[in-house]
Amino acid sequence: MAYPTKEFQMAAPTTPEDSGRTILSIFKVMGFGSGATLQTDQVQMQFAINVGEGQGEGEGESFTSGLQYGVDRGWFELPSTREIKLTDAGFEEM
Repeated sequence: MAYPTKEFQMAAPTTPEDSGRTILSIFKVMGFGSGATLQTDQVQMQFAINVGEGQGEGEGESFTSGLQYGVDRGWFELPSTREIKLTDAGFEEM
């Protein structure tokens, strides 16, 4: 599946909430609904593209904090370390 790139780029998230919402937006732009599951590495790669993260020190921290924020809010479930599942609450938040 092709991922949107340039037209979907946004400013780097500054808070865990911003990062969590960026992850939600990946599900939304790809047209997924509640119960959809994506591979964590695919979401992390698209997150990095969307916010323009490079290969520098600390890369992935904003993704991790955003994912945890979303899990804490009930937006995502982690069926395994390799999957992110969009919940009903996450779909409604989109």
